Amino acid sequence: MLLLKQGTLGHPWGNAPGAVANRVALEACVQARNEGRDLAAEGNAIIREASKWSPELAAACEVWKEIKFEFKAVDTLDKYLIGGFRLISHYLYEILRFGPKKEWNSIILKRTAMFFCRHAVRVVAPPTAWELTVSCWSATCYMGREWELSFRLGMRPWIVVAYSAPVAAATAVFLIYPIGQGSFSDGMPLGISGTFNFMIIFQAEHNILMHPFHMLGVAGVFGGSLFSAMHGSLVTSSLIRETTENESANEGYRFGQEEETYNIVAAHGFLAD
Repeated sequence: MLLLKQGTLGHPWGNAPGAVANRVALEACVQARNEGRDLAAEGNAIIREASKWSPELAAACEVWKEIKFEFKAVDTLDKYLIGGFRLISHYLYEILRFGPKKEWNSIILKRTAMFFCRHAVRVVAPPTAWELTVSCWSATCYMGREWELSFRLGMRPWIVVAYSAPVAAATAVFLIYPIGQGSFSDGMPLGISGTFNFMIIFQAEHNILMHPFHMLGVAGVFGGSLFSAMHGSLVTSSLIRETTENESANEGYRFGQEEETYNIVAAHGFLAD
């Protein structure tokens, strides 16, 4: 049975816009469930109103609710599925499925979907926290490996400098930001749709596009790409060969040498035509 705590049915903001609709939707759902009616068949009106729930109103309920809703997407499972939902943070809810075979899985939905989702909840083995930790740590440590390879081959260190940009960005959205917000549910999800949803919410809450440091970062990445392309094409098109045809052109350069490896005058020779 769907229960509410005493004195918490009303919207915490009193007469704020949407408070009446939220209260009506919540009362309708509670009444439908307590009377044993099929919650999913109560009509689009309840669903529309329930989609307006605020996180505060959902949090006013018990931490866990059990709901019996129709489930026809997979014939091999029972027609009805017992599930529960809880507020995680902001607009995210977790729906937990208690399957007939003691199978567990969970999905994350925005509050506009709630538990009225009509899609099949399939048992998919997600990556564990340990696997994700190892993967992220490995990607970070590979930056040091790139420096070591460049150093031992007598190369300059610009590859590792370039690679540090996405490493820093990933660290920010996967680790620093969720720690600052107080919950890893606020971090960026591992998926295309989740990434764009994260970007939209981040802009709405923090207006990051107007932050001068973000502007500098965008200008730095775009400018770095432009100058890398220009400089790389210029150098590649005018290399001074110091080796024979049987040797690699890389053997003609030693780290720290003072002689130029390309002819900048020849590279700009097209300007004289």
